[in-house]
Amino acid sequence: MKDTTTIQVERATVKTLEIVKKKYGVSSYDRAIKKLAEKEVRVPKSMFGAHSKMKRFERIKDDFHDL
Repeated sequence: MKDTTTIQVERATVKTLEIVKKKYGVSSYDRAIKKLAEKEVRVPKSMFGAHSKMKRFERIKDDFHDL
């Protein structure tokens, strides 16, 4: 069995977490909170010059020239 704990949150927070659960398609508050935390602490790939929707760079052979 996983180690669990109980935390106190306001009812408004529970309602917000319900929305987060639906948005991310998760079934528990734990997963909803993890999704939010992961989003908050991850450095986006775009900061490293990579974007998930960009095509791989391929140099055109004719683009090379001598100086």
